[in-house]
Amino acid sequence: MTENGERCRRHYQSVYERNQSELSKGRALDESLHHFLDQRPAGKNQSALERAQGLVTASFWLDADAVAQSELASLALSRVLHFDNAVSIELLLHFASHNPETLRWVIRYSKLFERAQSPLWLALRAALTGDDWQVFFGVCDRLLDQLKPFDELIASAEKQLEHLSLLELFSYLSVLAYEAFAEDVPADRSGQQWKVYNRIILNKLRACSEDDFRLSESRLGQSLKRHLSPIIFPGSSNSDVVKCRQNLESLALLIGATQERIDYEDFIDWFCFDPECRYQLEPGVEGAANTVVGWTLMLCKEGFGISSQFRTVQPKISSRSTSCSSPIERSSVFSM
Repeated sequence: MTENGERCRRHYQSVYERNQSELSKGRALDESLHHFLDQRPAGKNQSALERAQGLVTASFWLDADAVAQSELASLALSRVLHFDNAVSIELLLHFASHNPETLRWVIRYSKLFERAQSPLWLALRAALTGDDWQVFFGVCDRLLDQLKPFDELIASAEKQLEHLSLLELFSYLSVLAYEAFAEDVPADRSGQQWKVYNRIILNKLRACSEDDFRLSESRLGQSLKRHLSPIIFPGSSNSDVVKCRQNLESLALLIGATQERIDYEDFIDWFCFDPECRYQLEPGVEGAANTVVGWTLMLCKEGFGISSQFRTVQPKISSRSTSCSSPIERSSVFSM
């Protein structure tokens, strides 16, 4: 640990000890954690990693009662888990033995399970073999498994559109976006649509080359003639119309799959951040040879009956229909 990290450790430890005589151990710990969450101690050369390393090397974490009584322990430690090299696996295993529910909330708040190759995540999965932990790991796996169909559709659509420049993608996106926003849609739905377009544009920016930003009047004219003219002017050649339609269909598929993924990400956020969200896994249906096929993940709000209020997590690409309104024949281009 660096000198700055040691300085942070002493700071957090002293705040805890100074408040312990007047407050309960849990509240004294929270006072110290407030300093960490407020990015204190501050300093020109003080990094977030050094503050995290200083925090987790303080001795108060070994007091299971203080951790159990703290309201901020899970939140503060979740910030630490944003780094793979800040906390030791030994301390996490100490929490697993003495404050297991705290550790589970640390993992949920930090979304550590989304970083499947994180050394900390791999070490925890190898070391924690009890039934409660296996159920928890199974829930995390099940949540991530549901993202795969969306990601496969997104990757396929992006592959079909990779020949388009950034400007050309904007051209097609503007056509579908105009249709979407021309309709009388609620403000919250419009906000969701902007999230989808933003995600698509950011992904394209990550993949596009520097040539996409070298625009000239000639290049701009050629691009508009090839990709927008067949949509705007009905007299375009049939081959141009077919190509434009294919691009619109691929983009509509990308929009639909991205929307579904974002919707499901909200579901994962519910699991990660809502303290009322409970979970359980149930065996799947029996196969022909009396073998259990998979597991069913069910989530519910705390306080409701398990049998009636648990929601089965079975997300799938819905029959969301996206259509093109242009001189090209109006037809459904995304229906599954």
